Amino acid sequence: MLEKHMQYLLTMEEAHQKLRISTYAPKIVSGLRIDDFKPGPSKLGHDFGPMQSQPYEPSAVKIVPVEVLIRDRVTVDLSNFDYSVKKLWLFQDKIYSIEYIKALPVYNLLEECSKKALISSGIACANFTDAYYSYTHHSDRTCYPDGSVMTWNNEMRKESPGSTRLYTGIIAAMKEAELDSREYALLKSILICNPLLDGLHPYDVTFLHNEKERCTKTLLSYVLARRGAAKGPAYFSRCLSLVNVTNTLTSWQKNQCIVMLAMGLFKNSMPFAETMYHSH
Repeated sequence: MLEKHMQYLLTMEEAHQKLRISTYAPKIVSGLRIDDFKPGPSKLGHDFGPMQSQPYEPSAVKIVPVEVLIRDRVTVDLSNFDYSVKKLWLFQDKIYSIEYIKALPVYNLLEECSKKALISSGIACANFTDAYYSYTHHSDRTCYPDGSVMTWNNEMRKESPGSTRLYTGIIAAMKEAELDSREYALLKSILICNPLLDGLHPYDVTFLHNEKERCTKTLLSYVLARRGAAKGPAYFSRCLSLVNVTNTLTSWQKNQCIVMLAMGLFKNSMPFAETMYHSH
């Protein structure tokens, strides 16, 4: 039974990664709302086909860290982004994570208000997914399936310690824990099934609590079997700490984006992003 549960989650993860490299490339449009993604089944099982037929070459993504955007009051304008040739990862990975959340069996047990609360929390799932992809591709900073790699010089790192931690901290914690695919898949469900989210229906708090407990017990059993009774408990604690690391860094990220919203620095601001940044 435990193996069946893990195999299901591994299959979901494979579908998640397939969706990330597919031709499904949602665009930033005025008025886009989180509710636009609630109806219908998850797109996780759809075969959109790959966006790129040839392997991508690694390339540096020299983004301006959020601390610098706020300090220098830089406006972010994505009006001319060409979606036909590349992915807008910082936006689209949030939507791919929503589709992952919608594919979880527990999602269909929830009331509408709880479904909205769960998918609104998808930034943490996106950050965790990005980190594991980077970790398994031997990168010490966030990298993406199209070869994009977050890059900063030393001066920029000093000016943006929070952004540096966001794009390296989860990866470093995964490396320290020597995380494998089954541990990762279970932790991803534990991260998502947060019974403390704002906006949940009281009955659904129990559903999410039970699912989180089920995944936690499965993780403990697996870790003990993989690491042994002597080392297992310490590794289990180390694995669970990844959820806290991800939530802490994601909360910092959301707070910075809320400041940018308040300062009017997003030219393409939309209700979708505002809902995700304010979710807790």
